[in-house]
Amino acid sequence: MRRQVLRNARPFDSVVGVVGPVSQIVIEAGRIVAITAEPVVVDDADTIDAGGRVVLPGLIDAHVHAWGEARRDALRFGITTVIDMFGDHRLLSEAARQRASLAAMTEADLLGAGTLATVEGGHGTQFGMPLPTLARPDEAPAWVAARRAEGSAFLKLVREDLHVYAEGARMPTLDDATARAVIAAAHAEGLRVWVHASAQEAARASLRDGADGLAHVWQDTPADAAIVALARERGAAVIPTLSVIAAFGDTRQGLERDPRLSPWLSSAQVRQLTAPVGWRSEGAGAAGHDDDHAGATPARDLLRNARESVRRLHAGGVVILAGTDAGNAGTAHGASIHGELALL
Repeated sequence: MRRQVLRNARPFDSVVGVVGPVSQIVIEAGRIVAITAEPVVVDDADTIDAGGRVVLPGLIDAHVHAWGEARRDALRFGITTVIDMFGDHRLLSEAARQRASLAAMTEADLLGAGTLATVEGGHGTQFGMPLPTLARPDEAPAWVAARRAEGSAFLKLVREDLHVYAEGARMPTLDDATARAVIAAAHAEGLRVWVHASAQEAARASLRDGADGLAHVWQDTPADAAIVALARERGAAVIPTLSVIAAFGDTRQGLERDPRLSPWLSSAQVRQLTAPVGWRSEGAGAAGHDDDHAGATPARDLLRNARESVRRLHAGGVVILAGTDAGNAGTAHGASIHGELALL
């Protein structure tokens, strides 16, 4: 592999910001080997003039569901790693081999949870994939060990009954004792646990039980001081996924019309960005139908509550990660991370 030299480039460092002016970045065998203030002659190299542009590290989408062209779409928009919060566990071993290689890639790296922790008939079972579910706390150690054997890099646990979105649409979910047992078993196996919860009380219970992070920010009410303090004390991180929450509340950003993004979008991505949210279109008790579903969080409040919670969490010193829940209606792999960063 020939060396590459980027001249007139300004690298971005996550600690100090943009470094510069910098004249030259030298890349060899997939790694940056030198950053110099003065041009240096490098033999057997391809030279690119960056024209004073900033050179960013690859972005990470911390919450996706990667299927089809997802990883190729992600890379086209500058995302070099995606974190799959629920997907086909058969992809995990090959994904691990790809991450270990410095060879040129045509798609983003992937780390995944594989199979998620849920109950029979619970969230995650509606997509047609055969899932080993949990019913009792004593099933947790064997269930977790099986996920580790499949190559899960972490686990995702579901505490979701849908009441935030639809009055009366109570989906079964893990009970407190079983959820605690899964978290304990995962930690015993050296795996972190991320929790899906749309309600603040379910998120609070998960943090008390030792969850390492929240795969979404809750949307029913803005964060109170106690949960901010709890998340900070536990060292938990939160992935808000404001992009998909905006789609739930009919407050989408119109990324398909943004001239900075639209030239790179495939027709399939445009369809995904403009698709109706499935549980709303199927009449499952849409949050958008405020008058018909008293008790559910009004659609107009979903994003507002979520953004206020993010503001309070960030101000309180809680780590916030950028993730989109791409793969769902109203999102598109790659493009949506730029919308997510704007929302954040």
